[in-house]
Amino acid sequence: MFLPQATSPDEDFIPAETARRAVWTCFIMDQFLSCGNGRPAALRPEDLHIQLPCSEDDFHFGSAVNTPTLGGDLPTYASPDVPRADVGEFGHMIRIAVLWRRAVSWVMDPPEDEQDDTLYHQLITDLRNWTKHLPSRQQDTPGKIDLHIQVGNGYAFAFTHCVYYCAIIFLARKQLHRMGRRTGGGDTDADVTAVIDTISHAAQRVTALITALDANASFVGDAAAAPAHPIVILFAAYTSSSTVANMILQGVPIPDTTHSGLATNGSSADTPESRLVARVVAPVLEILQKSVPVWPLAERWYQELARLSAKLDGRSNPSGPLSVTERHDSMKNSSIANGHSPEIYRKELPYAPVNGNGAAAHTDGALTSSFIAGVMNPEERETNPVVGQNDADLSEGDSRAFDEHLKGLNDLATFLGTDGFRY
Repeated sequence: MFLPQATSPDEDFIPAETARRAVWTCFIMDQFLSCGNGRPAALRPEDLHIQLPCSEDDFHFGSAVNTPTLGGDLPTYASPDVPRADVGEFGHMIRIAVLWRRAVSWVMDPPEDEQDDTLYHQLITDLRNWTKHLPSRQQDTPGKIDLHIQVGNGYAFAFTHCVYYCAIIFLARKQLHRMGRRTGGGDTDADVTAVIDTISHAAQRVTALITALDANASFVGDAAAAPAHPIVILFAAYTSSSTVANMILQGVPIPDTTHSGLATNGSSADTPESRLVARVVAPVLEILQKSVPVWPLAERWYQELARLSAKLDGRSNPSGPLSVTERHDSMKNSSIANGHSPEIYRKELPYAPVNGNGAAAHTDGALTSSFIAGVMNPEERETNPVVGQNDADLSEGDSRAFDEHLKGLNDLATFLGTDGFRY
């Protein structure tokens, strides 16, 4: 395969940068489409010795600059007369795509020694270093997405950070699964809590990004039309919301990291779990439902999340429907993103759930699986006991479905359009 490995110093900058961007676009697609399905990447990072894309301003104005390669060094063809510059947002996308593929590779093929967390911690560190070294304007802080939307850069900003948070969730879910399988009690309560907190924070940030995009959809098209959110952003939103829903159903003490501590309605139903359902699960369910006409792939995600939402509804309020009135907004947690509350869709769905057996996994109350009992501390086990013998079959199916969800294999299969993985 021909790859443009060098550029002559006298070559016009804009055509050269355009050619490089075409190659990098193919590279990003290859990183996503080759992860987890057994096909090796066609474009390997070590084979690309061309510089990363420059900033949009330098590209638009034709300002010739030298930017580093993926390895961090200047390309061999770089002219000393051309100034060095930082990579642009496209370059940050490329770097996070490489980290995404590394994360998925670990999820699909973790170390056989389940006590070995070296690579997990290295991947988490690399991901956090990536976001730490972003320019200030590119870092994801509350409200930053709204500024990018105003200048027409909302989707690019959200895409980059959704990939980051989705990689974090996949890694942390798999690590939680590994912790539940270990013997010897080497993991402390603080270790487990740190992993759960990581998932909670990432899930809430993804939801903040996509709800902000959805509330401002009129900036990029007809407000009455179905939103054409990028499929990667939708997948990250589904991953976040389904993970939160599954963890709540399994009795995992997942925190509400953005809540101010003040009750929203003063009722007993104002719990961290109910707030997370209203802030994470409900808005994503609505967005997925609206996105089905644009992305048929989103239909299965919508159906699975609707099933989980109905179970959460019955668990929280067995006597009647749960009224969800809170909608997440990236600027104010108490405001409603687009002027109305999302509806929890409830209906019988003739489909196979993404993770596990839907009927076997159904619960009328809070059931704690044997997996969760293994990672809970003694006080939590006393208040959330493992189900008794009469519920053994129900608990087994529930635990098995949650176990499969933590592995993440079926989620990746639906994203890549395959029938599943056999690993």
